[in-house]
Amino acid sequence: DVPLYHLPPQQAAQIHWEMHRDKFPPELDPSVVWIETINEVDKNQAEWLGLFAQETAVLALNDGFKWAAFGWSSGEPEPAQWQTPAMLNFLRLAGENPDRLAIALHEYSFDRDDIGDLYPYKIGRFQELFRLADQYAIPRPTILITEWGWEYRDIPAPEDAMRDIR
Repeated sequence: DVPLYHLPPQQAAQIHWEMHRDKFPPELDPSVVWIETINEVDKNQAEWLGLFAQETAVLALNDGFKWAAFGWSSGEPEPAQWQTPAMLNFLRLAGENPDRLAIALHEYSFDRDDIGDLYPYKIGRFQELFRLADQYAIPRPTILITEWGWEYRDIPAPEDAMRDIR
């Protein structure tokens, strides 16, 4: 799901979080499962997303959940987009709560025959986030690679795939 970008980020976060939280089954143990409520967000909304993520993180923490933000598409965001004031504030919050807050990333090569195509800009993009965290003296946040692979509809033969995975 994507947030309601037309609303103020705090209001959008409240609506978005409550919509998801209220649909979780009662037997879900929020201390065990990571929740990723947004997926492939608009990289051009970095400052707005930083504010949205801060608010959602507080709501998730208050409700006892472990929350992973963003679900960025492979190759996103650009380094400058991690460096908006609100995004840096969210990264600090995530870095201070590594067992409860995370960054969700997707890493695809978009090339069935070359998992390392344009490495580290598609696969390995998380390393740029670590570099920026180090640059700003922010504890490295927990990173969850929640999607990974080659292409949308075409993958290598099992023996080639296992070699790429290794």
